[in-house]
Amino acid sequence: MISKELRELIITDRREGLSVAEIGRVLHVGKPTIWKLLKQERETGSIESRCHGRKSSLTAEQYEQMIATLNKGTQAIV
Repeated sequence: MISKELRELIITDRREGLSVAEIGRVLHVGKPTIWKLLKQERETGSIESRCHGRKSSLTAEQYEQMIATLNKGTQAIV
């Protein structure tokens, strides 16, 4: 993951006419990373880092059951 400041520099440099290769060389960022950021900015208008998390496969009820089961297990150990 690259910092917001670095993302802003990449976008600014590209708008000023620098090539992707030049930007990568100067800022020490891989060309695929630069291309992905440029595509994201073009498609969404944002350069914010995208969440790479995954949605839980448990329902709220399943989660509560799991917590209750874990709590019973720790009480049995004590």
